[in-house]
Amino acid sequence: IARRNAEQRAAADIVGAGQIHFLGERDGFLAVNHEVVGKAVELIRLVRPDVVLSMHPERNWSRIQASHPDHLACGEIVTRAVYPAAENPFAYPELEAAGLHAWKVPWLVFYGAPRERENHAVEITAEVQTKLAAVRVHASQHPDLAGMESAVRSFLQENAQRHGLPEGTSAEVFHAVGVNTPATIAGF
Repeated sequence: IARRNAEQRAAADIVGAGQIHFLGERDGFLAVNHEVVGKAVELIRLVRPDVVLSMHPERNWSRIQASHPDHLACGEIVTRAVYPAAENPFAYPELEAAGLHAWKVPWLVFYGAPRERENHAVEITAEVQTKLAAVRVHASQHPDLAGMESAVRSFLQENAQRHGLPEGTSAEVFHAVGVNTPATIAGF
């Protein structure tokens, strides 16, 4: 746990992330349950984000490594936390009583999505080296760093091609879901 946390902190420093919040769940055993969803709801109500970024909750059969069981559980936990729990003042009433009031997240954005779900591409050619540096510090996850770097570069270039971006560019791809936008019907 300490090693994985240190790797994540180092990667966050590389990309300039200001804060990291760990929920304290055991690696390899993440499960979708009321307690963990509650931790995610608490964090959402505390931070009050406009966008929540998460692993996708659906299995990606074209790249099974994107569908580690912890990743799938994370996607489902975050989805349940974003909607409806974080915006429902009657869900997790102990949070409401503690002053963490309901929050409507406008956008839920998934990475690692099955290709048929991808609906948003971001050109990141100028950031590829930074991304690779951040991935590199996760050495406990990548026994073959050269192979990992080559694969990531290839994935990013394929993403750009699939989404009609100029040749030679790299892109991250996402499944963006409007939760509370002008185009959605809001509850609560």
